[in-house]
Amino acid sequence: MEHTKGPWIEEPAMSSSKHVRDILQAGGNIVLAMVGGEVQSEALANARLIAAAPDLLAACETALGMLTHVACIQGCGGSGAIQISEDDIQQCQWCDELDSIKAAIAKAGG
Repeated sequence: MEHTKGPWIEEPAMSSSKHVRDILQAGGNIVLAMVGGEVQSEALANARLIAAAPDLLAACETALGMLTHVACIQGCGGSGAIQISEDDIQQCQWCDELDSIKAAIAKAGG
């Protein structure tokens, strides 16, 4: 099953607490999540981060494709290691970063 399509928005929660924000699909009226924090500014920061999730996932998926291409050209070619000299082989930084992006996408279910 896929997540609710973005964009998502945040707005003050319908509850009476000022430390809670609602996350909704833009143009929709179904609350996807209620987000809180110890203080109002923290609740707002948490809500903005969650509301950005669909956009962040799409950006990660795009970046993964672009960086994979760059890694194959400038990095290790996908082998995971770069031979610096005859005796010096180093872990490819491109592959480490690509693995981080892949893990974030997998965590989101993408």
